[in-house]
Amino acid sequence: MVDFKNISKSFPGVDALKNVSFTIEEGEVHAIVGENGAGKSTLIKILSGLQLMDEGEICIQGKTVELRSTRDAFSQGITCIYQELPLAPSLSISDNIFLGQERKRNGFLDTNSQNATAAEYFKEFDIDVDPRTPVEKLSVSMQQITAIIKSMMKEAKVFIMDEPTATLGEHEVDRLFTFIGKLKKKNISVIYISHRMDEIFGIADRVTVLKDGNYMGTKVVAEISKSDLIALMSGKNIHDSDLVYDEGRTVGSTTVLEVKNLHYGTVLNDISFGVKKGEIFGITGLVGAGKTELLKCMYGLLEYEKGEILFQDQAVDSDSPVFGFVPEDRKREGLFLNLDLIRNISISSLQFLSRFSYINRRKEVGLVEKHVRDLDIKTSSILQQVQFLSGGNQQKVILSRWLSSNKNVLLLDEPTRGVDVMGKTEIYKLINVLSKNGLSIVFSSSDVTEVLSISDRIAAMRNGRIVKVFERKDFNKEQLLHEIMFD
Repeated sequence: MVDFKNISKSFPGVDALKNVSFTIEEGEVHAIVGENGAGKSTLIKILSGLQLMDEGEICIQGKTVELRSTRDAFSQGITCIYQELPLAPSLSISDNIFLGQERKRNGFLDTNSQNATAAEYFKEFDIDVDPRTPVEKLSVSMQQITAIIKSMMKEAKVFIMDEPTATLGEHEVDRLFTFIGKLKKKNISVIYISHRMDEIFGIADRVTVLKDGNYMGTKVVAEISKSDLIALMSGKNIHDSDLVYDEGRTVGSTTVLEVKNLHYGTVLNDISFGVKKGEIFGITGLVGAGKTELLKCMYGLLEYEKGEILFQDQAVDSDSPVFGFVPEDRKREGLFLNLDLIRNISISSLQFLSRFSYINRRKEVGLVEKHVRDLDIKTSSILQQVQFLSGGNQQKVILSRWLSSNKNVLLLDEPTRGVDVMGKTEIYKLINVLSKNGLSIVFSSSDVTEVLSISDRIAAMRNGRIVKVFERKDFNKEQLLHEIMFD
């Protein structure tokens, strides 16, 4: 279906792709994996016409094609969902889905037909949503689902999915995989990019590995182990034991954080739990369960109507946050993309770095350089704008910001979303180190396996409620999934 021949692409100071050659077969799910910065996104942008290659050739069904625009790619039957969602925020769900292929009746836009069709597609995901809702009012997860459905409605020979499940719960992932299976039966090829190894081994027929812009090989998924694949990606042997719970940690006996009978609109209903000193408290649930809203209420970004949030038995003032917060959407809510690492890391610590309203530049630079070393943030300089860092390194920048601010509680909302397997390993290890040092962590994730691997206790959320809290000795994936999925 697709033949990449000696594809090369360079940016100032970076060789993003170096003579990359491999094929995508008709009707296969072909995963492309690699650490952040390996060249995956650059390659699919070239295939989808967003970027021009410097050298090389692309053949579609044996015919050499020139892909100078997304229109060229679409005319060849190539459609793509990017990490940056192709949605118009001010337009409704159905307007976004039909953008460029609007339905008309008697010369007028047929909104009723569009709305009805959009609603039908959402029902395939068991999602009841008003298709007239503006996209800007949706959560990141719902925006992702809208983008997936938008692409579902386009006839394609090649369907590119770039981290399509990054914000989806396991229930939604299963439905997406069912849809991918239907595409395969129609001999449509799916190029699937994901950092989640379980997904690669669950859905892909073959997998191609890129590393630092180089082609490392293509393997049949059924013939390669997870550890061998990770070794091919990273040059290191990584085992599951490196990603899981640190048995050497000790959780304190003192409860430092309490949430009591919290209510927020129709989203959160009577939420209560406590977190001890040095504890990693996991929260999981399906998309729409209220995880993100809960953390935002705790941080002070959302104003809850009823309940209490206490830190060390004192009510938390929402106008003066006492917690650190790493948001789900790091680019939109967590980073100053056009500012350098110095500003992004020191922004929460200026009270410790200034005197008489003047910032001590030497202390500021020293603090940032220490965090860059300690967290192994890969950057050409602390003066580099964070928009040019990989996803994993951007996440480290946000984490290091709160390390500098002397907070006692850290709220993490989907902290490994869009982060490669090596970056996840480093983030897990950092979380363990922070909790060892007495920091209490509330860790929210739609990835049940992830929450089970890192947490001391887990709160299962469903429909805005905490339905059960699991102690570590009682962890059971099947029971946890049952609690978050079924009444």
